[in-house]
Amino acid sequence: MTPIYFAAQTMPSGWISIIFGLTPILTGIFSYFLLKNFRLTSNKVLGIFVSFSGLIVVFSPHLNWHSSLALHGLLLALLGSSFHSLSTVLVKRYNHEVPHTHVVAGTVWISSVVYTVLHPSYLLSFPDMDMKALGSILYLGSVGSVFGFILYYYILKRLDAVRIGLITLITPIVAVFLGHFLNKEPLDSMILLGVALVILGLIVYEFGHKIRKPHQKMEANG
Repeated sequence: MTPIYFAAQTMPSGWISIIFGLTPILTGIFSYFLLKNFRLTSNKVLGIFVSFSGLIVVFSPHLNWHSSLALHGLLLALLGSSFHSLSTVLVKRYNHEVPHTHVVAGTVWISSVVYTVLHPSYLLSFPDMDMKALGSILYLGSVGSVFGFILYYYILKRLDAVRIGLITLITPIVAVFLGHFLNKEPLDSMILLGVALVILGLIVYEFGHKIRKPHQKMEANG
């Protein structure tokens, strides 16, 4: 989450969610290398291409490519999403029947230690912030992190890693519109086209084989 929160300072929140919406694809790529009997079929490769094309459509007209901060933000957002997808696959690979609450508790403790080592001064100084910012932090620390990840790892043990990634399928659409109406973030035809391509790529990636089967049967019968 640290790379994601840093990236959020360089781009609208809806764009962060578009990148995070690639979780199923990133999960599939890691699954190909780390999980047995997982193959990247032609429809999955096509889905990857279409979704990343959607990212290019969204970011190219609006992102300041000459700004190192903007580029760092984009790369960090991709890095954060990759870490999230990798952790999903690793939990599935090394399934030691550890309770999901223990997984989340371990994650929080390790993160806290790392934050303290990297930035110890935050324990001694608390920044001034309004009630909206404070409420956002409290929400992220409770519902958005602890409670959300407890539920996430609970279902992770009951479903395959790629289908867990589909939880984020609807996120880009909702986040882009929420960012526009609540935070006045930009929303134009290119952004909508990019989001549509990302969603289309995810659909092709996950359900392309089911779409192709009826056509193959029709061709065989014909």
